[in-house]
Amino acid sequence: MYSDNKTTALTTTGLFLALSIILYFVGVLFPSFGTYLRYLIPGLMAVLKTKYGYRYLTAFSFALLIMVAIFFGIEQLIIGLFLYIPVGFVLASLYENNTIVNHLVALVIFAVFGILLVVLVSLILGIDYKEMYMDVVELNYVLFGNFYERSGLSKAYFSDLFTRLIWFVLAATGVFYGYILYFINKIVYKKGLEIIDRRKES
Repeated sequence: MYSDNKTTALTTTGLFLALSIILYFVGVLFPSFGTYLRYLIPGLMAVLKTKYGYRYLTAFSFALLIMVAIFFGIEQLIIGLFLYIPVGFVLASLYENNTIVNHLVALVIFAVFGILLVVLVSLILGIDYKEMYMDVVELNYVLFGNFYERSGLSKAYFSDLFTRLIWFVLAATGVFYGYILYFINKIVYKKGLEIIDRRKES
């Protein structure tokens, strides 16, 4: 029985790994929409953890990162390491125990890894993330300047305010993306568990 369970766990982990790599390749071939398919990977990870535990989830994560580094380069490795992998570990605990404590832990993890992702990807690409951030702030004021001016916010004050809030904004962005993946992958998690259970019964 133990041997059968281990074989099933290894087989499922391998299938999920192959599917994840396929999602990466689809993202390369069809960047307009394929890139977003990678957002389903944390859902597959959550299924692995719930059915087979952290041992197989960790093995999946290491194997995925190695293959991503080989086939897609260091930039995609960093994105996987600081976005998909931490979110995948967090989602399982959120889906299994939807408690306030788990959500608070998720908030911290999403925020910290969101900041690390922006900083490290910027370093790899040779981009000043603070300069890029301020360009976005300036564009925002250009687009909605009339509203801000009516609200009494001058361009100088607006820029100064968001310069001081840079870490908060980056952390909030990480939380936003984390919870986008949380909601997107609910159906992946549910359907994944159902498929595995049906395979066991057959």
